[in-house]
Amino acid sequence: MFSRWGRFVYRFRRPVVLAAIAVAIGLSVFAAQASSNLSSGGWLDRASESARVSDRLAADYGAGRSNLLVLFSSTVSNDATSPEYQAAIAATLARVKSDPRVTGIVGYAETGARRFISTDGDRAYAVIQLDATDEGSLELVEPIRAEMAPPAGYGFQLTGYAPLTQDSA
Repeated sequence: MFSRWGRFVYRFRRPVVLAAIAVAIGLSVFAAQASSNLSSGGWLDRASESARVSDRLAADYGAGRSNLLVLFSSTVSNDATSPEYQAAIAATLARVKSDPRVTGIVGYAETGARRFISTDGDRAYAVIQLDATDEGSLELVEPIRAEMAPPAGYGFQLTGYAPLTQDSA
């Protein structure tokens, strides 16, 4: 079978090359249009059923919005539930709370739930709820990071869809 295919391609090599070039040019037109129909990374088709469901949930219930997760650590305190540690988190997030692109912040201080504290008890995290989709949140990471200024001895790391997407690009 392969020997017959090889003989055919060799015998009609010029038409085969011209046909391959024509197909490549024809497909490049479709490839140029594809980027405007895909989201960053090419993972989301806005016309898909799952995208329509996500849009409907966002419209009806406010779902489908993106979040940033902020992991807090400290070199001066090893009890993330302490008032000092929680005050440092509040100070770090103070400017972020007033950002119009942020719809809410949920963490240990707001809920008292231990799930916001690491199992060792020395770290905490908070969820920054954004008024943007996952795709729209990509351009919000750096401005929100710039609004966060932890006190001396405290630090933070951002994670979530947008920071991970940026790191993988």
